[in-house]
Amino acid sequence: MLSYLNPILPFHSPSHFNSPDALTTKYNASLSCGRVQTPTLALIVSRQKEIDAFKPEEYWEVEADFGEYKGTHINDKNETRINKKEAAQEIVNKVKGKTGSVTSIENEEKKNINVINNNFRNVYIF
Repeated sequence: MLSYLNPILPFHSPSHFNSPDALTTKYNASLSCGRVQTPTLALIVSRQKEIDAFKPEEYWEVEADFGEYKGTHINDKNETRINKKEAAQEIVNKVKGKTGSVTSIENEEKKNINVINNNFRNVYIF
């Protein structure tokens, strides 16, 4: 990409603009940046912004102990999180001390496919 930009924006050429030298001069320290560090720093900054914007939310889950295994309550949307403590307590009160039965069993074979994308063209920031 830089080879395309050099005729248009010659300051992108390493002979016209040396990023590590510019950083060293500006901050009076031996700093480096390059084609690998630039997108890496962009990813780190992006992730840090996500972390800083994170707002924790309190939630509850109802778990039942069936002896040999434990089960977790799942709602109609196939979620285990319950947003209100009172709603979780209501579920506990409805089932506490009662017996239940298994009405159906579903077996499903799943495969874990690990896909590695080796295309780093989209990582670079120009």
